[in-house]
Amino acid sequence: MPRVKRQRIGKCCYGRGASMPIVQVSILEGREKEQIKQLIEGVTSAITASLEVKPEQVRVLVTEIPLSHWGVGGITKEEQTR
Repeated sequence: MPRVKRQRIGKCCYGRGASMPIVQVSILEGREKEQIKQLIEGVTSAITASLEVKPEQVRVLVTEIPLSHWGVGGITKEEQTR
């Protein structure tokens, strides 16, 4: 496979177009909407500071996983909380 020369554009971007970081966070279900909002704000702040991008460039995807679908050591979190 041929090597592609990546050229830095400005402070934050390589190649074509602007940088658009996408962060995926998986959490157990059950948190309040306000907590998830604060999580999104905090992650966005950390990404903007570390990658030198604007907040509107950052995408944060929060996936809530049911306790029955999260396993640790072969046991679901649902079973562990009984």
